[in-house]
Amino acid sequence: MTEHKELVTPAGFSIRILGDRGVCNVSRDGRLEFPQGGSGSSDQQVPGIIFIGKSFEPVLESNEYLLVPNRSRRLVIPYRLGESRGRHILLPCGSASDQYPVMVAYFPSSRQLLDAGASYRGAPWRYVVLEPHVARIDLMSLKVHRPELKTFLLKEEGEGAPSAAAAEEKVRATDIVNQGGGSEHASNPVFQARLHLRNLALDRMVDLPVRFHLKAEEVDFIRTFLGIMIQNERENQELEQVKDELKRLDGFYGLLSVALQDPDEFDRALEQGLDSVLANELLPVVRNMRSMSQDREQQIRFWEWEYRLNELAGGEKSEKNPPK
Repeated sequence: MTEHKELVTPAGFSIRILGDRGVCNVSRDGRLEFPQGGSGSSDQQVPGIIFIGKSFEPVLESNEYLLVPNRSRRLVIPYRLGESRGRHILLPCGSASDQYPVMVAYFPSSRQLLDAGASYRGAPWRYVVLEPHVARIDLMSLKVHRPELKTFLLKEEGEGAPSAAAAEEKVRATDIVNQGGGSEHASNPVFQARLHLRNLALDRMVDLPVRFHLKAEEVDFIRTFLGIMIQNERENQELEQVKDELKRLDGFYGLLSVALQDPDEFDRALEQGLDSVLANELLPVVRNMRSMSQDREQQIRFWEWEYRLNELAGGEKSEKNPPK
């Protein structure tokens, strides 16, 4: 990959690409462009698009910065599926340039993308385009391992778009293990959650946020899995038997999501009171959050949460003094 590259468009825009950062600077007649909706910087992100599927016929050269049309601040990215006529996807662009740089790559399956490792992580890679009728295992593997990528699931001409939610509903965590060994998944909390839920090892779900420092988006993924299981409980006798436990877990992870994304709202939830069982389950999670935090103000806030949760759980009262 070229670290720095200069390109000139037919309309006379000069584009300087800083490949190591995945950004570019656009100018015309010596005047630097500041993108629409930007933060005041002249740096503009260059989109990297990964096409996954055996039916894709390469249209653009792989792993090179290339110019594509920019129509009304929409990038026109061409692609071809098998013998079908050429099609395109549109991506938003903040530049007024008539053309704009992109980079593309092609992989037959998500497994091969994941095997490529760090080469396709970070800038400029931001999007993934999946062929129609993609295997459910490919979709789920991407959501687990590459949640930062924005996913486009294509449809056949004349067909409705396949549902990503439906694919999530049917895929099994054990399928992902069979796809390529389980050792790499041992440190992935989202995968571990899916595996525990698949095996109905629900008691291990409460321990998961203690063993891992979960991010907000990981909690959201876990809640998606729980929501699917709760929706399907009437159609599955096994799920029907544990429906109350599933709903309780959803409440547990719902509060954890609030703690991570809206601490003030979590404060209010503690003030309103929680049942002792839920408070007792959240207590070690908050302790883990405090032990992992490097921010002094966060540590104090987490300690206050510990104090309140300990009271709600019926534990022994301690002096309300923050840690030094």
